[in-house]
Amino acid sequence: MVFRASCRNSTRCRRTPLCIAVSDDGETWRHELTLENSPVSQYSYPAIIQGRDGKVHCVYTWRRQCVAYKQIDL
Repeated sequence: MVFRASCRNSTRCRRTPLCIAVSDDGETWRHELTLENSPVSQYSYPAIIQGRDGKVHCVYTWRRQCVAYKQIDL
């Protein structure tokens, strides 16, 4: 799962940091890594998929300027 960690306990969500969490059962999740974290930036509309090789591919809007792509080996 890709999520914005600032939305957990806030009524107004910031668009940073952008994080990845992993689950074995779909009920409990552990924070795996932070993709982006800048107080002056915005990261939004994430999409994620796991390839056959086990690598995770993530795309998201980067600072409302372009689309970012990250490949992660979990």
